[in-house]
Amino acid sequence: MARLLIGAALSVSLLGWNTAARADYIPEVSANFTELAPNPIPAGSTASTSAQFSLSGDSGQIRVQIQLQAAPGFGGLRLDAAGTSSELDNCIEFGTSVVCDWDGDSTNSPQTLAVFVDVDSSVAPYSSAQLLAVVESPTATPEVYSNTYLETAPPLGTTSLSGIVVTAGGTPVAQACIFVLSSPSFVFPTLTDSTGAWSIDNLPDTYSFAIGVVPPFNGTFGPCAENGPPPISAPGELQPVFVGDVWIDLSDPLLAAGLGDPYDFAVAAGATVFTSSAASLEACLTSAPGSQVPRPGCAAQVRDTTQQSTTSSTSDVSGRDVTSTSEITFDTLPLTGMHASTYVGIAAFMILVGLAILGAVGQRDTRE
Repeated sequence: MARLLIGAALSVSLLGWNTAARADYIPEVSANFTELAPNPIPAGSTASTSAQFSLSGDSGQIRVQIQLQAAPGFGGLRLDAAGTSSELDNCIEFGTSVVCDWDGDSTNSPQTLAVFVDVDSSVAPYSSAQLLAVVESPTATPEVYSNTYLETAPPLGTTSLSGIVVTAGGTPVAQACIFVLSSPSFVFPTLTDSTGAWSIDNLPDTYSFAIGVVPPFNGTFGPCAENGPPPISAPGELQPVFVGDVWIDLSDPLLAAGLGDPYDFAVAAGATVFTSSAASLEACLTSAPGSQVPRPGCAAQVRDTTQQSTTSSTSDVSGRDVTSTSEITFDTLPLTGMHASTYVGIAAFMILVGLAILGAVGQRDTRE
């Protein structure tokens, strides 16, 4: 049996229970976490989850709690009274722990303890922690009955990026794989819609971005989703590019091995770097080999007068600079994508050039 005795001194002092001759656990108890939403949690924001405690027998008075196990400064827990069962009473918040009393009567089992997880704004992306569902009684020491893992994502901001992916003649490419690479290192993925359009908003304002566009592919986990780098396009097939019409060499040994930083690789290859919001970014997918420079263009079907240039910096509607390496007249596109935090949440298995975006976040019962 895998056990972790957490917060025993705190719990005992709260209940005033004597620890002498107490059993290790309560056999009648089981606990399970609901899915944490969102997970990963953007730094400086809040997620919610709950643990459901069940009894197969009448154990008498017990205390149930959810504890946050993380590095100092990660964040804390708050009671979600609206989601907590009425049979749990005397609930108390202790920073990284929420504790409630229960009469331990199986006739009103199961009971739900709901909490909010607040993550500090200074916590770095990829920081991890876990939540523990703990039970104790006057005759049982604190015991972990279930746990679940959480991870942090970049903070939400006001930056948005959007564009269109086309091929020869301006034909839109649906389900093309968009990977927005950032510095500090993170990946924000999405897919183009049936018109070839894509967008991501609420990106961090202090980050720099490069955009990779990979031809549509079905991976292990669905469209554009693979536990490893995207497939290498064969000669004669549509080739991947960074925005700026720069070929992506997915056969590069460093990328295939998952070494180095994808953003740094993109910048070294000549990808356009964005430090603020930009719209109507056109990516042209052709079968031209990587050795062909410059790459052939894709004439768009509908044009307006919006332009960006390699030789100047323009400003978006908020007055922030936008830099582009291509001089193209762009289509005006609506924002069709979802909130950045949504993309982070679905990106647990999406990979660009060998970089795992996020480790799979799951939950498991610690009892064996």
